[in-house]
Amino acid sequence: MQAISSSHVYPKLFVLIVLLLCALSWTGSVDFIATGYLNDSIVDAGLAFGSARLMNAGVSVLQSTTLSIQFFGGTSISIGEVLDPLNDMVEDFSTVMKYAIGSLLVQKVMLEIVRTSFFNIVLTLSGGVVIGTVLYGAARYQLIAFKTFITFVALRYLVVLMALLSGMFGQIFLDEYIKKDLQALEMAQSNITELDPQPVIPENLRLELEADIQSRGAEKKILAQEIAELETLSQEKAQTLEKYTSEYEEYPLSQRYNLLSMSEEVKEAAAQKEMAETEYKIVVQQLAAAELRQSKLDAEISTLERQLSGESSGFFEDVGSAVSSASKKLIQLKNKFSYESLKGTIGNATDSMFNAIVSFVMRSILFPLLFLYLVTKLFRMIWNIDLVKRMQQTKGRTTSPEYNY
Repeated sequence: MQAISSSHVYPKLFVLIVLLLCALSWTGSVDFIATGYLNDSIVDAGLAFGSARLMNAGVSVLQSTTLSIQFFGGTSISIGEVLDPLNDMVEDFSTVMKYAIGSLLVQKVMLEIVRTSFFNIVLTLSGGVVIGTVLYGAARYQLIAFKTFITFVALRYLVVLMALLSGMFGQIFLDEYIKKDLQALEMAQSNITELDPQPVIPENLRLELEADIQSRGAEKKILAQEIAELETLSQEKAQTLEKYTSEYEEYPLSQRYNLLSMSEEVKEAAAQKEMAETEYKIVVQQLAAAELRQSKLDAEISTLERQLSGESSGFFEDVGSAVSSASKKLIQLKNKFSYESLKGTIGNATDSMFNAIVSFVMRSILFPLLFLYLVTKLFRMIWNIDLVKRMQQTKGRTTSPEYNY
């Protein structure tokens, strides 16, 4: 690079360009636009990362269940088997989002650094030195001053240019897709955490459920009458037991507990008391069994009514909890619809994550890599130094035996 002298360039035009670059750096007019683009990108990446973590939490909750889905024909599949691929995809997506957020934060920090007063002062001083060497013909110092000024200008505006190009490219080509992907991710996350599909009950199955409810209702009425009769009978048996117990206890203790001198009257009273006690216990047991059956019928009727009305007891239901053959068929039908819904949700979530990965990689990773590439090339062009080779040489020297103490 040749030295800059007044005989080869127009000094006034050169001074004007330097002053404009310095003034533009101090005004920071383009910095606000670049900062806005970065902030929007960080918000989008944060929303995507948050949706992924919520989705991961929902998947973990579903995977914590050990339920196997049983379909018509006896085939079954574990929920964990269905959700494992999605869980792996969510983990990979979260990792990419971490890198994307980190890259965007680094860009923002770099932008804040080149916006500082200190950097602007250094840039202005280097510009003043260049102007001085041009105006006063200090050709000996022109080259180094020009290289220094160009280096600071490149650092100052390449960072801003990178953010602007990334933001403009995203706004023109990616923002629409990113918004759709974020909406799809939010919907997929909501679907996973609140999965509650309800199939349309076929008419024949509905009739079977209604018949089950009616039969249990009829049995419950008969059982209620039986319970009432058993309650009346138990009261009678209790009174009979109390009567024979009182008659037996009227005899002296010496006659009741002395088997050798026990009279026939005492023996007959003891037998009557024992028989009354046995009959009372039998009636009490029959009453308890009838009441237990009544409670079971109430629970079965409640379950059938819930299934008939479409109320959900969870994403998947265990076929073993069915209370009738019709109930079992409905649970299998619901599980089939739930499985199909889950598959659709997984497919939509996977597609959305793939699309979001591509968009965020292009916006927040490829542009910074392009920036680093341009910086290394510009540095080599200005200073005739290959930063990559110099770093490799430095690394080789630091790891050689003579540098290991």
